[in-house]
Amino acid sequence: MLGLATFQYSFAVSSIIAPAFFATLFELLPAAPWIALGLLNAASVAGVLLLERRLPARALRGPASSVT
Repeated sequence: MLGLATFQYSFAVSSIIAPAFFATLFELLPAAPWIALGLLNAASVAGVLLLERRLPARALRGPASSVT
């Protein structure tokens, strides 16, 4: 039961913090939220690439083939 409550609170907290964070960034500089999202995206890509090296071979797939 505690796990479910923690899961629900994580969404409640993020729905409060994210708009406040991006509104503050927007007040500083209108492009700042986009810069922050771009940096977060770049960090996510780097994390996925690092994770790919640690995954077992059976968890990896090759490039998707086109279906005709």
